[in-house]
Amino acid sequence: MAPRPTNELMENARRLVPVFRERSPRTDSERKVPAESIAELRTAGLLDVLLPRALGGSEVDFSVFSAITRLLATGCGSTAWVYAILTETAWMAALFPQKAQEEAWEDRSALFCASVVPYGKARKVDGGYRISGRWQYLSGSDYATWVVLHAAVEGEDSIGTLVPRSELRMIDDWQVLGLAGTGSKAGAAEDVFVPAWRTLRWSSMLEGTAPGRAVHPDYVLARAPRHFVTPFSLNPVIVGLATRALELATESLRKQASAPPQPDWPAIQSKFAEATLDVEMANLIMSAYGQRNDEVLRSGARISEQDIALTRIRGSRAVILARQAIEKIVAISGSKFLYDANPLQLILRDATAAASHRSMAWELTALGYCSALLGKTGS
Repeated sequence: MAPRPTNELMENARRLVPVFRERSPRTDSERKVPAESIAELRTAGLLDVLLPRALGGSEVDFSVFSAITRLLATGCGSTAWVYAILTETAWMAALFPQKAQEEAWEDRSALFCASVVPYGKARKVDGGYRISGRWQYLSGSDYATWVVLHAAVEGEDSIGTLVPRSELRMIDDWQVLGLAGTGSKAGAAEDVFVPAWRTLRWSSMLEGTAPGRAVHPDYVLARAPRHFVTPFSLNPVIVGLATRALELATESLRKQASAPPQPDWPAIQSKFAEATLDVEMANLIMSAYGQRNDEVLRSGARISEQDIALTRIRGSRAVILARQAIEKIVAISGSKFLYDANPLQLILRDATAAASHRSMAWELTALGYCSALLGKTGS
């Protein structure tokens, strides 16, 4: 199948927004993205956007994937989060050795999720590794057929392993405040054998030197240092939620404008204006810097640790702007958001949960940037 053009992919995503919005209360209450939503994402060609063409993907720029994620989040935060995980992890799987890719994509409908924290351990044995441990936060695991697990290895670099989900024991511990619909269960492995061809050095993904680079030499994302692009993967979910909150606030403000003026009306307008600029700036960060990073990748220019650290603080700052916009909008809504039926409540809960992701923490990304800057300048 020929790759779909970007404008078609964006239009397909736009058509799904009202569908996912209508389903969002059900997604939250059932703690799972409905199967029909996954099917619609597949039919729309959205799940394969980051894959190389050799695997049937559209091979779009990362900024396009980021824009799709932001757009889907204006419909449903949990659905957008799962979409981002399944799509990003498919890219990760395409970085494994060729034999692993052939095995994984023997079924062209394969889906992938991941745990990027080395919660478990790997022990080297003849022909590969045996892994054990409990990996948390496996978003999208309800539909993934394969799981990428990061595992520590004594005396060696940590490794990424590609494991059939059927070889894990899934643990439903996902009873949470927000993003309940992501079904981010834990998965346990008990001395599971992983052949060497389904492993890679974790650092090779961070450096952009993973085996998939040789398998797909013209695939730009195969040479992307992972953290140079991933601040524009999950962070857009929060920006999309803030964009939807602003739409709701705009509708509410227009209704209030036609009613008798209240004493706090000037304060409400001021907070609304602040939230408007917060959302606008968050979206600009995602769009402008995402596209700039794509240009750097296509040029083949060297990407330094400082470049990566700068990207991470940009992504983190977009999250801060989006979160504070949501909080301002909730504040000027009065007590209305307390009602379960009010969409602002779910937006607030989902944004709070999403922003707890360690990769988005401002303090950590800011310290990382300063360390990279000082290390480079030698000062």
